[in-house]
Amino acid sequence: MDALFLKKFRNTFILIGIICFLCAGLIILIVMSLVTAANQAEKIQVLEQRLASYRDIFGAQPDKTIKDNKSLAKELKKEEAEFKNIFLKDKSKMPTQATPLSFKRELFNIEDGLRKKAQESGVNLPQSLGFEEYKRKVPEPEQTLHLIKELYMMEEVVNLLLEAKVAGIMNVEFPQQSKQKITTGASNNNLIFQEVMMNISLESDFDSVKKILIKLLKIDNVYIIENLDIKHKDAKTERLLVDMKLKFVQT
Repeated sequence: MDALFLKKFRNTFILIGIICFLCAGLIILIVMSLVTAANQAEKIQVLEQRLASYRDIFGAQPDKTIKDNKSLAKELKKEEAEFKNIFLKDKSKMPTQATPLSFKRELFNIEDGLRKKAQESGVNLPQSLGFEEYKRKVPEPEQTLHLIKELYMMEEVVNLLLEAKVAGIMNVEFPQQSKQKITTGASNNNLIFQEVMMNISLESDFDSVKKILIKLLKIDNVYIIENLDIKHKDAKTERLLVDMKLKFVQT
C-alpha cells in the first residue's frame, strides 16, 4: 500500500521538493541581498559623514542626492585632495637654491597667472603684490632664495583668497623685505628654521573670511596668524575689512 501510494504521488512529492528547494534558495538570496544592501548603506553613510566633514570646512553641505558608492568615493577623494593640498607645496619642489634671473622669471609668470585668475573671478587686486621693486631691478644673488620663498608664499595665499571668493585684495607686503640683510649662503644653511612674514589686507563677506581662517588654522604648524584685525566696512553693508599678519615657518 505504501509502495503504491509513493508511486502514485511520486511526481507530486518531487514537485513539492523542487518548490521547497527553490523557496529555500530564494530566501537565502533575499537575505544575502538585504545584508549586501545594509553593508552598502553603511559604507555610504560613513563616506557621507567623511565628505560632510570636509564640505563643512569649505562652507558647503554635502550633496544628499549622491547615493552611489563610487560617485561618493570620487567626491570624497576630490575633497580630501583639495584639503591636503592647501598651502602644502611638494617639499621636493621647495627651493633650495635660486638665481636672480630664475626669480624674475617666476615673478612675472606667477603674477600674470594670478591677475588673470583674479580677473576671471571678478576679484580686484592691488597694483603691487609685494614685489614691485624687483620688477624694475635684479636682486642680489644672496637675497634671491629668500625672495622666491616670499613669492611662493604670496602665490599660495592669494590663490586661497581667490578660491574663497573675497571681494578684493587691497594690499600685499613683506615687512622683512626692505629690512632684509644680505647674508651668505653658509650662514643661511646653519638656521634650524626660517620665517617669512607677510601682511595682507582684503575686503570680504563673513563666509569667505570663515573659510580662510579655518583653512589657515588647520595648518597652523606651517602658517601662523600673528595678528588679525576684522571690522565692518561701514554700517550700510555686510562687507568686512580684514588685516592679517601671517608667518610661514619652513623647517
